[in-house]
Amino acid sequence: LNEQSLALSETLTGRLTAGTMTSVLIGPAQSWGIFSERVTAVQPSDEFSFDVFGVDAMNKETLLFSDLSADQDLTTVNAEAYPWLKVRLNTNDEVDLTPAQLRQWIVLYQPAAEGLVTFTGDTAKQVRQEGELFATSFAFVNISNQSFPDSLAVRVESFNRTLRKKDTRFLKIVAPLPGDSSHFNVEVNTLGKAGLNDISVMVNADLAAEQIFENNLLELQGHLEVLPDAIKPVLDVSIDGRRIENGDYVSSSPEIRIVVWDENQLILKADTTGMRVLLQYPCALNCTPAEIFFSRPDITWVAATDSTDFTVLFVPEKLDTGYYVLTVQATDASGNAPGASYRIGFRVSDEVGVMLADPYPNPAVGEVVFEVTLPSDALP
Repeated sequence: LNEQSLALSETLTGRLTAGTMTSVLIGPAQSWGIFSERVTAVQPSDEFSFDVFGVDAMNKETLLFSDLSADQDLTTVNAEAYPWLKVRLNTNDEVDLTPAQLRQWIVLYQPAAEGLVTFTGDTAKQVRQEGELFATSFAFVNISNQSFPDSLAVRVESFNRTLRKKDTRFLKIVAPLPGDSSHFNVEVNTLGKAGLNDISVMVNADLAAEQIFENNLLELQGHLEVLPDAIKPVLDVSIDGRRIENGDYVSSSPEIRIVVWDENQLILKADTTGMRVLLQYPCALNCTPAEIFFSRPDITWVAATDSTDFTVLFVPEKLDTGYYVLTVQATDASGNAPGASYRIGFRVSDEVGVMLADPYPNPAVGEVVFEVTLPSDALP
């Protein structure tokens, strides 16, 4: 058989028997009213109907009504669940291939309110010491003739650029009446936020029905600079109420008081983080100090307050005679440590007697100091 091919260079047209038309998003609404339609040029062979879809905040569509051919009451539709609607026209004509003509479709509803957030604080970059509270002000303006719910959620975020860490908290504000404003303050705890921080505020964070949300968000890039606490604390150690020198004698049950003094009253030391107490007991050679854990009954501590410093009290009971070495390490609430650990040696003795040190100054023209030491707890 001979094969032949046929080539045609023309435009081919045709018509379909069915079609659909879908509306844009309708809303957002605080409540829904009624759907009405008007279709003309309806032929006996024409078939048409309407479908109504609810659209939630996640843009998910749910079919609420189908195959409508007349007006439909929409008051039963929950506007909180479906703040938007879509309407679809379905047409079919398998005989004349001429669809019915849509003249209008109307959805009556109470529209949602509309607002925008404004910044009413100082626009210059703000500098705070770490631990100092940062506060600024905003306003939310209702620019519509509709009312919001009684209260609106506000999301406040601070983003630290150094640590790449975000802190989020929420507050409630009174919803502004139409044409009115609600003023509110925002506070940010600067603890742990050293460096530059971005501040952002989102009003109506619960996404109650509103026309648009883009103007509900306000971002202040690099608005807050937090200066870190960099000053080292001072470590003060006393034994039996005095600051001893290496080799001094102490009682067999000495009261060792450790005080961490910090000039920063904004960040108070509230726990034993960074604290270590070590005591080297008498031994012959290559002695290893023992760590004094804070779970022991003979050591207690008190957190710092506005008027008192962080204090540790260590009272070992009935130490054996010999030479001891005490080591104390400490940090403040920000992790700053003193220049070096505190290290001191002291003696415990059971000898009864009096030790008299050389007087000083020598020679002297006025007062002369005589140091008298009792090497043990017993009086001579």
